[in-house]
Amino acid sequence: MEILREKQTRSLWEKVFIFVGLVIAATLINIGGSQLCAIFGLPLYLDSIGTMLAASLGGYLPSITIGLFSPFVNSIATDPSAISYGMLADMVESRDQNTGDHIRKTAEYVKLIMEEMRREGIYADELTDRFVADVESAAPLHDIGKISVSDVILNKPGKLTDEEFEIMKTHTTMGAKIIDQVIDTVPDADSYLMEARRLALYHHEKWNGQGYPQGLSGEEIPLSARIMAVADVFDALVSKRAYKDGFPFEKAMDIIRESSGSHFDPQVAQAFINAETKVREVAERNSTFSSKG
Repeated sequence: MEILREKQTRSLWEKVFIFVGLVIAATLINIGGSQLCAIFGLPLYLDSIGTMLAASLGGYLPSITIGLFSPFVNSIATDPSAISYGMLADMVESRDQNTGDHIRKTAEYVKLIMEEMRREGIYADELTDRFVADVESAAPLHDIGKISVSDVILNKPGKLTDEEFEIMKTHTTMGAKIIDQVIDTVPDADSYLMEARRLALYHHEKWNGQGYPQGLSGEEIPLSARIMAVADVFDALVSKRAYKDGFPFEKAMDIIRESSGSHFDPQVAQAFINAETKVREVAERNSTFSSKG
């Protein structure tokens, strides 16, 4: 167990190093990716990854500046052991407070759901130790595609227009594209990156086929994404936004229950409902929802 935990941690550090290298090298490409790698002690292959990201996402990156990342770069340079997925959340939070908090909480809900599913023997053949470890490591990357979405849309203090929502929806395909670049470039990419790709691309699909981006239905949707779908929606419901208060815990749970079999895999939704006590603990620890029932 200790070895598995250590391996998960190494994978997480590796993931954050890659992400930092991707964004910094792409944003500061005029300095030179190889120079950045030397300065921050990052693997040289991040130079080519950053170059590819700059080429594929160049039109979206001007709003990302080195000022957003300097605290994290300094931390990496002085103390690599300080890296955690919380740092990844903080980097996204620099552009979007909601997404930074959301990354932390959805990762906790995903873990709770998988623990309950294993306890109940749901999808036992798929929920192997490796699968669970990979999904836990990959969960913080499910919204990585939001780095391609304009700050104006990410931080809009109101409901998105239809046109803005269509742009927001592209974070799924852009997230998969970013992770594809990493998988294609990094030698012997870990299996959690494949789960990260599935989570990024498919977490807005619905059990009834009415989701996006591909309109998959039922078990066509990867299990990891079906799990994230429940965690993702629940956190959106209970979380306060500039344009809405968080729903009361009980109402949010009712919505999950009512959406079982339409939006959500019914077995995954039921596992989440059955873990209500632990779900409440996470929600209250990060509370932004209304206390009114």
